[in-house]
Amino acid sequence: GGDSPLYVNGDLVGTNQSMTINPSLLPAMTQNYIAKSQFSDPALDGIVDEFRIYNRALSASEVMSLAGKPLDLINTYNELEESVILNG
Repeated sequence: GGDSPLYVNGDLVGTNQSMTINPSLLPAMTQNYIAKSQFSDPALDGIVDEFRIYNRALSASEVMSLAGKPLDLINTYNELEESVILNG
């Protein structure tokens, strides 16, 4: 196992010190959600305003330097207008 830190707004808020899941070993899925499960458990009662995926683990200093910086917009989806906006 290895450490899996969780950051919120650049601050370390928790660490799973016995992470045993390697994402590359997970089966391919078509129901991938952020803040929602493909199962019947409840969705997140909150807001996720940024989500990033990297091909490597970031150091604590890299996470802190990224906190507060806006993402380069690739796309957005507004459920009320039912539209997709692409930029990039």
